Amino acid sequence: MVYRLPPEVLQKIFCNINDCDLYPCVLLVNRQWCANAVSLIWRETLNKPMGIPSYYKLIQIYVACMPNGSKTLLKNAGIGPTTSLSNTVTLFNYASFLRKIELTSIYEAATLWVSANSGSNSRLKRLGRFDLDSLDNVNGNDPEIQKYEQMQELFYRELLKLFISLCPSLRYSIIIRNVIWKGELQYLRNISDIIPTSSHLDKLGCYTSCPSDIFEYLGSTFSSLDQLDIDCRYDDNDGLASFIDKVDSLQSLTIKRTDNCIPKIIKALRDKVKSLSCLHIMNGGLFPLDMFSHCQNLKSLKITEEPDRIWRDLRREFEEFEENFLEPFIKSSAFKQLTIIQIEIDDTINIFQLATIIRNTNGRLLELLLKWIYEDDTDNENLLYLAIIENCPRLVKLKIPTTSETIRHLPSIFRSCTQLEKVDVLGLEFKIEISELMALLGQTISSKLNSLHFDSCFRVTTDSLNVFLELCCQRSISCLDLVFQKAEDWFSCEQTHLIHHHMELGTLNVTSNMCWFNEIEFHDIFGVWPY
Repeated sequence: MVYRLPPEVLQKIFCNINDCDLYPCVLLVNRQWCANAVSLIWRETLNKPMGIPSYYKLIQIYVACMPNGSKTLLKNAGIGPTTSLSNTVTLFNYASFLRKIELTSIYEAATLWVSANSGSNSRLKRLGRFDLDSLDNVNGNDPEIQKYEQMQELFYRELLKLFISLCPSLRYSIIIRNVIWKGELQYLRNISDIIPTSSHLDKLGCYTSCPSDIFEYLGSTFSSLDQLDIDCRYDDNDGLASFIDKVDSLQSLTIKRTDNCIPKIIKALRDKVKSLSCLHIMNGGLFPLDMFSHCQNLKSLKITEEPDRIWRDLRREFEEFEENFLEPFIKSSAFKQLTIIQIEIDDTINIFQLATIIRNTNGRLLELLLKWIYEDDTDNENLLYLAIIENCPRLVKLKIPTTSETIRHLPSIFRSCTQLEKVDVLGLEFKIEISELMALLGQTISSKLNSLHFDSCFRVTTDSLNVFLELCCQRSISCLDLVFQKAEDWFSCEQTHLIHHHMELGTLNVTSNMCWFNEIEFHDIFGVWPY
């Protein structure tokens, strides 16, 4: 019987189930399933965004797992209620299940717990990241503040010691968020006393404006690093440059560029980028792209803009993508391993260079996500689509801008790229009529396609939509997530009826599109555009 499967088999099965689905599916089946599922669900609990109550409850459970010596130490320091520090025994030793921890998230969760359980003055309850108003008129020499900081430090240390003692192979990452006040990164200055020397760091996310000595402490603790994310602010950071120098190699690099010069960091990175498999460049700026022209192991290349719209608008005034910014990536001898290309900018792009990059991938591309506003070589606008048709047989995800001329290549793309599962089509013109193409699209889309999204520029007639849906039905296309953004502006009652009819037939996805119809109203047909 299934419930008698050995633990190692259950673990392999459960590893392929999302934690949110795993929780209700197996926890109540029997004790064996529960024990195996719990160990997976609790692998990296504090690394995920969650509300303050959830953080508090998690820390409460981990406190119950602490040895009596730690509980006594905390109690003597005035931290925590008596019930939390009693000899409470949990059903499982949840702390022993941890496999990955992010040190900043743990510190924030620990700070929350201390602020709620230290009996401190209400003015200090939210000292730190959680209430900026509490930082007004803060005097760092205030004895009460110093005592509060010592409580935080002590609790954080005991929490880390618990995790490390129970999980010798623990994996670490550090995401340094906005530094609000100078004492906020103290928790990183003392980790060398707790975390074993020469440990491996999975990921470091930081600003060039972070205090330089922070990176010296990290360098004395961690000897290797996989992923580095740098937000280039105003400073050329000696400590960060030195830390990069000590790292043997990098697998992944994300750079958020600015117009400020950071020569020391650039020099340190030049010797490390050849080993990169993933590169993400954000924003225009002075950071030189030619240093990446020989990254022959690169599998993922992403060039995008600031995701935060406010910051993006502010930066755009002085940081634009340089002309021919793709030129370093068009060498035929490099970039043959690329499987993911994402180039999404509200700027100008060179179609010839982009098509050249695609041709050089030797048919390996799985994801191609593109977005731009202008083309500086409109005479070559068809080259890109021909490059996709001829060189992307394995493509699974495609996002592509089109005009009323280039949209005609879409059926040919479907014929050639038979593995496509998700396609997003953007319009570079105000209004693009695609009624004449709907029959061809219905004849050429693969049964593997589960999502076809058009943005608000595209229009279809009732007859052409009917032809498309009937062809999909005849070809046994099922559960297709068909989306026209802002269709409420132009969709007719007849088109609404067609959509309902093919939902009932199973041609269109009912579950994901239940929000399409709210009485007569549509919601971005129908859904929110995901980008």
